[in-house]
Amino acid sequence: YLGAVGQRDVESNTQMTGDTIFAIASMTKPVTATALMILVDEGEVKLDDPVAKYIPEFKNAKLKRGDAPKREITVKDCLTHTGGLGGDQQCFQAVEATGRVLANRPLGFHPGERWQYSPGLNVIGRVIEVASGKSYANFLQERIFDPLGMVDTTFIPSDQQRKRVVTLYKPGQEKGTIEATTHWINTISADKVPNPSGGLFSTAHDMAVFYHMV
Repeated sequence: YLGAVGQRDVESNTQMTGDTIFAIASMTKPVTATALMILVDEGEVKLDDPVAKYIPEFKNAKLKRGDAPKREITVKDCLTHTGGLGGDQQCFQAVEATGRVLANRPLGFHPGERWQYSPGLNVIGRVIEVASGKSYANFLQERIFDPLGMVDTTFIPSDQQRKRVVTLYKPGQEKGTIEATTHWINTISADKVPNPSGGLFSTAHDMAVFYHMV
């Protein structure tokens, strides 16, 4: 069943439709995880591999107090938010550069010690690049989006797709009102970096196809 209710833009009274495109934020994470598991299935990556095998800077990871962690961060730690990584989930310049930035960010706890929502999937994005020899975005396109026919799933919506992107709102100044707003997750620009933790735009239909595959 596919239905649409309400408006995708209040000011212009544009109605919500079945092909409305949303910034799906952290629903990007399971797509990134699936891409990684393709490489695990093909023997290119092991879940217990230290992340430093793919991003050497992680070899020098330190806790906030300056001491070394009890063990190295693994690929599985990054997938499951148990690596000790914290802070903002935005990407910096490129997936490769973001991997280095996160490697130098102090850890909040020893890897595997506990769970904390994290930018670990951004690290996984770089692991995918190194292991596959392709850019993160291209790997997703070739191995997930194209085979499944997910034609409206992308990091940078085309001019035609932008007409179908829903407006993001926040509570207005007066109680019971809303007003249009922006956020890095739904910002669209040609130079925007693909974000493995929260960068995809998609439709309900495309995501249903993806979840059905899973």
